[in-house]
Amino acid sequence: MKDNGRSWIPLVFMTMVFAPTLVAQSAASQDPSDSHAPSAQAPDATDEAPGSVDSVAPQYVPSLDGSGLIPLDRLRKLQLLYGGSFSAIWGSNLTQEPNGPSGGMFTLNPYIGVQGRGKDAQYVFQYQTTIARATSDMVSSNSFQRASVFISGSAPSRWRWSVNADAEHGLDSLRLIAPVDTVAVGEIPGVSPTAAQFRANAGTTTLLEGNLGLTYLKSEKDSISVSVGNSYSRLSGLNSDTGVTQASIDYARRLSSRLAVTAIGQFSESYGSISCSSFGTGISLDWQVNEKTFLEVGGGPQFTSKACSSGPNLSLRAAFGAKISGRSQVYATANRQLAASYLGPGIWQDNVSAGYERRISRVGALNLDFGYAHTSGVGSIGSYRGVYTDATYSWLLGHGLESSVSYRYYTGNNNPSSFTSYVVMCSLIWSPHLRAVVR
Repeated sequence: MKDNGRSWIPLVFMTMVFAPTLVAQSAASQDPSDSHAPSAQAPDATDEAPGSVDSVAPQYVPSLDGSGLIPLDRLRKLQLLYGGSFSAIWGSNLTQEPNGPSGGMFTLNPYIGVQGRGKDAQYVFQYQTTIARATSDMVSSNSFQRASVFISGSAPSRWRWSVNADAEHGLDSLRLIAPVDTVAVGEIPGVSPTAAQFRANAGTTTLLEGNLGLTYLKSEKDSISVSVGNSYSRLSGLNSDTGVTQASIDYARRLSSRLAVTAIGQFSESYGSISCSSFGTGISLDWQVNEKTFLEVGGGPQFTSKACSSGPNLSLRAAFGAKISGRSQVYATANRQLAASYLGPGIWQDNVSAGYERRISRVGALNLDFGYAHTSGVGSIGSYRGVYTDATYSWLLGHGLESSVSYRYYTGNNNPSSFTSYVVMCSLIWSPHLRAVVR
């Protein structure tokens, strides 16, 4: 890129950082409902959503633009979702290589979707893409695309069903500067375990996941669920194709309006770099301690074939989320499970994530997030360790506009390759559908 194209980078950074201070007083004088509260900001529901009676925790779909969680029990009959963000970035190792170059980059992140509900079904369709343009010829311009589909509903009598699918395709290194993947921890959006999963020299990534679920409501307190799913990944830079097919059957009993226990049986078949199978059982406890606190714990023995890591092992999962006050909330998750296909099939993976949000003022909020992933190598697949941190301060500007400054850091070791990367991002975000999500 020519020098005259780079000369306006500092101006863009300064504008995006200091513009919020010029409008903060104006935004603060607006209706309090525009404040950056961590609680739900969604339209009132006219009736209950179908298919969510078998869990004490509310049901959510992550918003692909990183703005939060879409609550399924508050969907309107039909609503168009749209928005996007623009970011000016400076970072190191932008190519996800052991000794990649540093430099500047601009990203545009358009987002579109539709959500709605009918008499017996509800749906959320989303699409988001990150278009990156570098300020140096040493870093190529590229894009990263994501799409998701969620449909659920009720059939005659006591049956409930759901279908969900996710797809990603593009330059893998752009995931570090794209909107963050989120998961629901009770009613709190947390960082997905994938935040700490990057492989050196991955190149172009294709990720496909799908799941079909069917639930029979045996009584007001008991339900039986069956699900089948498949995940597949291809990393062009590593010439790697891997996948995992999974099936499970669960028996859930609601002990009270806040407490449910589930007996789990599951089977998985890995294919690609390693071909092996696994089966196991376990118990899971979901407890809505009070209106502000959620706790989930579960685990059980898992048995795998020799190609994976023969003999018994133990799968575990735990999640905790709490709204400490009207101004702050925290979450933490921990999992031990067979690795998803991105890191390779048939290997055990340990994940930890945690986060804290503090509302500084009526228009400002601070978010701190942490992620950790670790695996032990099997066969030709090396061991892996990754650490991810993210610190973001954001300002609400009003009328669906928000500005933020973020620092993201990642370091990982995937034998025999390792790399470290950090980015500083100044972003202007447009989310006119903000009130349809839980933040």
